[in-house]
Amino acid sequence: MCWTHIIGDVNNDGMNDIVTTSFFDNTITILLWNPVAEYWNLGITKNVGDGPLGVSIGDVNNDGNNEIVIAIREEDLISILTWNDNKADWDHINKAVGDNPNQVYIADANNDNINDIVVTNYNEGSASIFLGSIELRPDISGYELNLIIIGTILGFVIIILKKVKILKYKSTI
Repeated sequence: MCWTHIIGDVNNDGMNDIVTTSFFDNTITILLWNPVAEYWNLGITKNVGDGPLGVSIGDVNNDGNNEIVIAIREEDLISILTWNDNKADWDHINKAVGDNPNQVYIADANNDNINDIVVTNYNEGSASIFLGSIELRPDISGYELNLIIIGTILGFVIIILKKVKILKYKSTI
């Protein structure tokens, strides 16, 4: 069963691909676009951890290539898949986050022209924010964390929750 999905170039060939998470199978499926057939190749299934939920695509290590970042709910971590041209496959690393991560976003949260990772941690009412190697965990308890949109205004990280509360964190780091 497909839980969430996203479209983006995951193997850095200039073509958009599709990534879906399967919560109960503990996998993601990657459909790579085939420009000759003008359709997606058969899905590549990857085991990523217990309970993958949210997924995002973007360049998180500033090498000019996109990564796949998945919120792994049952293990309280995010899984980052980085395309490796030499292996024609993805390398896999994990980073710990808060309790019950359910969504993950990649964007330049602090206006330094480097993408950051923002994760909503549902059970503890927090967000894990990775600014390079720095992790912040602002307290946003008491709000449903089912939808989060990230952007920046005048150097502040803006988080908009489902209940339309705006929280600001000065990005002085």
